[in-house]
Amino acid sequence: MPLILYLLRHADALDKSNNQTDLERQLSVRGTKEAEGVGNFLKEKKIYLNRLLFSHAVRAHQTAQIIANKIELPVDKLQLNQSIYHSNMDGIIHVIRELSNVDSQVALVGHNPTISTLANALSNEAIGYFSTATIACFTFKFNEWSNIKFKAGDLTFIKSP
Repeated sequence: MPLILYLLRHADALDKSNNQTDLERQLSVRGTKEAEGVGNFLKEKKIYLNRLLFSHAVRAHQTAQIIANKIELPVDKLQLNQSIYHSNMDGIIHVIRELSNVDSQVALVGHNPTISTLANALSNEAIGYFSTATIACFTFKFNEWSNIKFKAGDLTFIKSP
C-alpha cells in the first residue's frame, strides 16, 4: 500500500501582541475560515487520515483541531510534535521517518519556510511558496515511512485558499 503525506502550512494567525511569544499566536478570523476550508475540502474529497501531526504553536494546534473536527478525525489520531516548530527540512523528514507504518495517510501541520521547502524537495514538481492554509498531497510508492527521501514523492494535488 502506498504512503500518502499531506503537508499543510498553518492557517492565518494574528500578529504577536505585547508580551506574547510567537508560539502563543492564535488564528485570526480569516485563519479560522481557511482551516475550515481545508477541512471541508478534505471531507468533500473523502480523504481519511490515520494521523494528524502538528507543532506546539497555538495556531498550528488550532488549524489541526478545526480540520480534525471537519473530517471527524478521532482525537486520539491528533498528535502534537514539539520538534516540528523549530525543525529544518531534515528535522521534519526525521519526524516523518519515525511514523508508524500502520498510518498510511498522514497530515503534518507546520510552518514556513520549512513546509514550503520540504514540499518542493519531496517531488520533482516546482511548487513554490505556501501561503497560509496551503495543503499539498504526496504519494510515495513504498510502504515504510523510513524510506522517505527527497524527490521520491508524486505530487497528487496542491490547494491554496
